Amino acid sequence: MINTGNYQSVGQQHDKTVRLVLDNGKVFQAKEPKIDDVYQVVKDCSKCSGKPFLTE
Repeated sequence: MINTGNYQSVGQQHDKTVRLVLDNGKVFQAKEPKIDDVYQVVKDCSKCSGKPFLTE
């Protein structure tokens, strides 16, 4: 879902919770295996440039 670039924001918390808010308002939450895993996904996504990445 992140790689489509069709989201409002994505972020991570210290407890490795990732929250993704899609353009249509739907919210998804998951746990990442290691902290900053989701950051690397966003960084590698060409469609994600300029999208907010929130971190705690």
